[in-house]
Amino acid sequence: MKQILGVLACWLLFFSEGNGQAEKDPGKLLDQTDYLLTYPSSWSLDQSGQMGTQFILFTGQNNAGFRDNLNLIVQDLKGSGFDLDKYAALSEGQVKTMITHAQIIESKRIRSEANEFQEIVFTGDQGILHLKWKQRYWVKGEKAFVLTFTASQAAYAGYDQQNEKVFDSFRLK
Repeated sequence: MKQILGVLACWLLFFSEGNGQAEKDPGKLLDQTDYLLTYPSSWSLDQSGQMGTQFILFTGQNNAGFRDNLNLIVQDLKGSGFDLDKYAALSEGQVKTMITHAQIIESKRIRSEANEFQEIVFTGDQGILHLKWKQRYWVKGEKAFVLTFTASQAAYAGYDQQNEKVFDSFRLK
C-alpha cells in the first residue's frame, strides 16, 4: 500500500508541475444539468453535497489536514435583484470580513465566448493554514455559480497550468 501511495505521490508531483504529463491526461468530464467541467483524472470527485457544494474535487495534496481542492457552490438569488456586479461586490466584501489577514491580489471581469464572469484571487489565513484562493463568479438567471480553488500558499503556484485548464473548461448550459 505504501508503494502505491508513493508512486501516486510522485505521479501527482509530475502532473502538478506541468512537465508534459498533464497534456497526456484527457481528464474526466463532469456533465450536470446546469454546467459541465473537465478535471484531471488523478483528482477525486465528491458529490456528497458537504458544506453546500455541488461537488468538491480533491487534488491529493494534504497540508496539516487540509486537502487542496476545487469546489462549486450554486446559490439561489430569487428575488434578490443581484446581477454579476452586485454579486461580485458582495463576495469581495465577505472575503475581507470572513478571512483572517485577507488580501485581494486581483479582481477582474472576464468576457469569454461562452459567458461573462468575475475572477478574484486572494490570500489569507484560516486557523494555522496560510491559503490562497481563486474564484470565478457567474450569475445566470436567478442563480450564482461560484467555482473556487483553494490550496496552501506554498503549493498554489504548482497548480497554475492545470488549474487554468479546469477553470476554462467550466461551462454553464
